[in-house]
Amino acid sequence: MAHLVENGRLDPLLAQETFAFVERGEAHRRLEQGEAVGKVSLVRDR
Repeated sequence: MAHLVENGRLDPLLAQETFAFVERGEAHRRLEQGEAVGKVSLVRDR
C-alpha cells in the first residue's frame, strides 16, 4: 500500500481538524456522529 501513496495513486484521507489529546472524547464523538471524514489526528500540545 505504501508504494501506491508514494506513486501518487492513493491519497490518505485525513480530517481537516486536529484535536488536543485532552479533547479525545470530542474527537471520538465526531467520528461516531459522522462529522469527521477520514482519520482524526490527536496532538500532544496546542
